[in-house]
Amino acid sequence: MSELKLTVAKNVGVTIDTLNTRIEEVLSENKAAWVKAGKSDDDCQVLAIRVAGRQLKAEAQRLSRSGAE
Repeated sequence: MSELKLTVAKNVGVTIDTLNTRIEEVLSENKAAWVKAGKSDDDCQVLAIRVAGRQLKAEAQRLSRSGAE
C-alpha cells in the first residue's frame, strides 16, 4: 500500500504527508458508505488513495490555471 501512496504522491506532485492527510479526510467522509456497499477495508483504502490523488491533482491544476505559483 505504501508503494501505491508513494507513486500517487509522486505523480500528483505532493508529499506523502499531504497525501496521507487527504486520504484520512476522504476516509472519514466516505468509508461508512463504502463499507455499506460491501467494500473491504483494503478496498476502502485504495479508493481513498485514488480519490485523494484526484482531488489534489485537480486543485493543483486549478491553481496553475489561475496563475498562482
